[in-house]
Amino acid sequence: MDSKELDERLERWANWARSPSMGSVNSVSGYLKERLDQAADSYEMTDEIAITERAMARVKLEEKAYWRVIARYYLGRLSCIEISLQFFTSEHGIKLLLLEAKSRVGEHIATLDGFN
Repeated sequence: MDSKELDERLERWANWARSPSMGSVNSVSGYLKERLDQAADSYEMTDEIAITERAMARVKLEEKAYWRVIARYYLGRLSCIEISLQFFTSEHGIKLLLLEAKSRVGEHIATLDGFN
């Protein structure tokens, strides 16, 4: 899977994760954001989203910094500059961290897709 495909997949996962439906993250902030954000309309957990969710869970257990940067970028829709201010590092450093994190997620997705 190339970088663009992974970005699109992570966007679909984030839309699902922000939705207030059964089987999704269902956080209060996600629920409130859903009411304001018409892009968050992925109520159904597809096989693709289930695999992506499992890959994200693995990344979260392995490396918290990867999870934090992905959550802020995809779930929070923050720019790399905004994330860099929260992490007290450069924008370039965040871009590198995000690239590493996405690579790790992609590896987990490839492994999990192989089981299906």
